[in-house]
Amino acid sequence: MCGKTVKDPDRQHHIGEHILKALRGVKEVSARVPVSTSYPCGACGGTCSISIKNKKADSECPSAYPFLISTTKKFLPTRPCTNVPVMCAMPDCKQIHWKYNFKQHMEERHPGWEGHTANDFIDEIRISSAEQLELKIPTQRVLVWPPSPPPPRAEPVSARPFTPTAQKRSASAVPLSPRRPSARTDKENCDQMIPIWPKYDV
Repeated sequence: MCGKTVKDPDRQHHIGEHILKALRGVKEVSARVPVSTSYPCGACGGTCSISIKNKKADSECPSAYPFLISTTKKFLPTRPCTNVPVMCAMPDCKQIHWKYNFKQHMEERHPGWEGHTANDFIDEIRISSAEQLELKIPTQRVLVWPPSPPPPRAEPVSARPFTPTAQKRSASAVPLSPRRPSARTDKENCDQMIPIWPKYDV
């Protein structure tokens, strides 16, 4: 495709980058053979068929090689390409296509499919923005498909009426009534206040 010799373990990643750039409209100066516009092969970029056998990719493409799908489909910064064969989960379909080709398959074979398939399948065929950026797709060309679901809306917190906590009044906080002096005390106070005149014998 670009004239570069790539060994089997790296071909899926290398060809996947070419396919994704073609799908996003990114021109490649080094490309000698254009990527097919109809279900490009993940091993050569042509129009070869693909299937799954014993959990591995299986194709009659001369450039194909068997690889374990469960390992290759995991996104890693060192190996970001997740273009692997996937079986369609739509009812009465079961067709197998390369992951990068599912947008074309769903639009042609299952128009109006949104909301009629399992979320696990949608996650399986989604091409994340991180994967596209790692495969050198310009930011303005990044297209996350299928779109990620919006985050759940947070329920508004209902305002609770303020109820002041009843404070227990301690015994020391209770005002004491003034102590009434006793009769003895009153008499003593009066004796102190009334002067006592000396007595003279007449």
